[in-house]
Amino acid sequence: MKITRKGLVFAILLLSLTACAPKYAEYSYISDYTKYVQSGFFIYPTGTDVKETSYIPVAEIQMTFYTGKKTKNTTISDLPTIERSNGDIIYVPTIDHATEAMVESAKKYGANALINYQVIANRISSGGVYSYRAKGIAVKIGDIPKP
Repeated sequence: MKITRKGLVFAILLLSLTACAPKYAEYSYISDYTKYVQSGFFIYPTGTDVKETSYIPVAEIQMTFYTGKKTKNTTISDLPTIERSNGDIIYVPTIDHATEAMVESAKKYGANALINYQVIANRISSGGVYSYRAKGIAVKIGDIPKP
């Protein structure tokens, strides 16, 4: 079988394109709010229209959760961990952990809802998440006291 120069150039071009092409990937981020709603706490994501509800804003909250090495004072049992070959234990943040921390923080201010809630995942080039940033407004929904 004779390979022409044109065929060789095409083969090299095809191989170089497939070697450098990004790999197909799909990522889903689902924030399940049902357990909070069942307990009387409500989360309204960014873009949700809450005009019909009266509320009092009590705090603006923003939190960032980074993947990182376990320290002596760190004990977060609900986060997944990775153990490296050198024995280091790496905590990996999750979207559920970010939401739970935001809800607990909002409750400390007497809030029963988060409005304009948003979680953003920051990824490394290989596709893994290295951090989540969560933000929202903690509010009290219900009867607003008259001045």
